[in-house]
Amino acid sequence: TNHTSRLLTQDIVESTDLIVAMGTNHRDFIRENFGRESVLFMEVCCGISEGLPDVDEVVPDYKNNRPAATAHINKIIDLI
Repeated sequence: TNHTSRLLTQDIVESTDLIVAMGTNHRDFIRENFGRESVLFMEVCCGISEGLPDVDEVVPDYKNNRPAATAHINKIIDLI
């Protein structure tokens, strides 16, 4: 509940040696907007080339279905 997201900036990208993206959409965004390649979290940790789905991809009504959204988020947290 205390998480605050940061916008990815050119300065942040340039200050890194390795960028790890959580989802394929994040990887694509980094490539398209910053010209950098990144690896997926699941590639690094499990050797699987797939992204972790965002809550809205798994629970379309996540804003009104808090139990399902919370269950998905907890599943991802446990995986990480």
